[in-house]
Amino acid sequence: MIYPLLELADNNEALWVDVTVSAGLGAKIASVQTMLDGFELAADLLKPSQGSYQRVWRQVGTAQIGATHEVVVNAVDEQGNQETGSRLGRISGESRRRNGCSGDELLP
Repeated sequence: MIYPLLELADNNEALWVDVTVSAGLGAKIASVQTMLDGFELAADLLKPSQGSYQRVWRQVGTAQIGATHEVVVNAVDEQGNQETGSRLGRISGESRRRNGCSGDELLP
């Protein structure tokens, strides 16, 4: 299962991206590619393959009020099976004020 998260960072009005990938029963993750708004953040090869993966980026992109951002994660297991997950978020002024610059609106 893939769990990409998109959050508004607490510092410098930049995006904070947190990606977590968990392999299914008996599977191992061989590679993970992470994209933000169509740009590659990373293409990680896991050697040796792992049962889970997590990576955090701080201060990537901009977090302007009303801006919409998409995180797309592609994970491939040792057998070559691929799974893709995505998360779309819009930065809202209300959540910035209420949460002290620590949240966003997740879109369906």
